[in-house]
Amino acid sequence: MVRLNYQSLVTKENIKYYLSIIKGNEQTKKDFINLISKIDIRISTEPVIVGNEFYYKIWILKKGTKYKAHIKDYYSLELLNKKLQSSPITLAEILEMIRINADVPDDFEEYCEMRFQDPSDPVCRSDYLDDLRRAERFKKFLSQDEIRSMSFSFYQHDNNNNREQKIEVLDMNNISNLKSLGYTIVLLNDKKEYDKLADLDNTLEYYAKITESYGFDRYTYEFNEKLFPVTKDDREMKNIKKDIDDYNQALEEYTNYLQYLIQKYKIKQSGNIIKRIAFTFRTGTEQQMNNKPIPAIVDYRFFIT
Repeated sequence: MVRLNYQSLVTKENIKYYLSIIKGNEQTKKDFINLISKIDIRISTEPVIVGNEFYYKIWILKKGTKYKAHIKDYYSLELLNKKLQSSPITLAEILEMIRINADVPDDFEEYCEMRFQDPSDPVCRSDYLDDLRRAERFKKFLSQDEIRSMSFSFYQHDNNNNREQKIEVLDMNNISNLKSLGYTIVLLNDKKEYDKLADLDNTLEYYAKITESYGFDRYTYEFNEKLFPVTKDDREMKNIKKDIDDYNQALEEYTNYLQYLIQKYKIKQSGNIIKRIAFTFRTGTEQQMNNKPIPAIVDYRFFIT
């Protein structure tokens, strides 16, 4: 068994940097300092290769105690060289990974409701017990408020603390580029499935852009009060509420259909809770490469597979 070496990501340099890019008011920054002063996060300096995947092992430790828990972040082997050339995982990404692993409700009915699952389904019960055991490791030394506070909003994710790093814009319509980013390509058998997913994806994007103009962050589900428009009358406020309701409806329809495709094509979770998928379609045995791939980032906490 390979003995791993670790490095801490809770450094003065990292803390100072993230305080400079945290979105929100001074209380948000205080919450970040309060949290990060209680834990240490150590990541393996080398990746561990398992089959066609590799992972970095990450330890989360409660300072001044013996409490600790670990997580593994899996990637496709195709990304190995790219990861080795840069910082493997940022502090911001790890905080979000901890929240995903640890934020599991104790109530089974609430768990199923959050994941749009049927409590009578034995698969839901099995998933709940697995997720609950994983979460218990963190709940021994982190409170529920501390766990949920890890969903901080950052202006950007850094790469090895290089603030002058040039961001390369990749063509997300290119299959090769998607594979290099860790996307699994799924070939749909029916063009009607592709067309429906494309329509739902476009509709969701349309309403997302409208709500973002109101200061809504689709990833944190929070509003930036400074960007929220000052309404002149009740009618204008009613229109804004309708736009938000339309976005929520589009999100629900998109999520439900995505879950249907995941079940039909038996797209399994592979190590990570988060899985990148790009959908395309084929006719017969020939893959149609002239259509636009539809990328999706799937959080397996919210899906039955």
